[in-house]
Amino acid sequence: FFLFFFYMIISFINSPNIGKYRELKKYTEKYWKNENTENYKNFLMIIKKIKIEKIFNQINNNFSNIIIGDFSIYDSILDISCLINSVDSSVLINKKKYFSFARGDKDITPQKMTKFFNTNYHYIIPNNLNNLKLNSNFLINDILFFLKKII
Repeated sequence: FFLFFFYMIISFINSPNIGKYRELKKYTEKYWKNENTENYKNFLMIIKKIKIEKIFNQINNNFSNIIIGDFSIYDSILDISCLINSVDSSVLINKKKYFSFARGDKDITPQKMTKFFNTNYHYIIPNNLNNLKLNSNFLINDILFFLKKII
């Protein structure tokens, strides 16, 4: 006679990033409309708020594995491209320059986009695959940020 115990592991990889009331979309558009310091600070504050809500939602629902590092402000392919330096740029990539790779500005030409199969989703094409290197430590920063918030 065997007793079987089932242990269910629950995790939610890449949960929606837009926020409960679509805050990310609203504040992104507000920032794009008027890229000033006040809108940028509000934008960063909303990003932190949504990240915290995502983590506490996982904790409050007793998820076995808490997923950190899956948050994307705009495009997950662009995130990875900036992380491994596969975008055409000599400019140091920070949050303020991040959107320039998708939209362009006076210093940066917008990167090419392509359609994902036959969907309405488009993503930035990584195009500098010769000089790949880690360009950011956003994952470490996310982990440290959440450890401070949870503890």
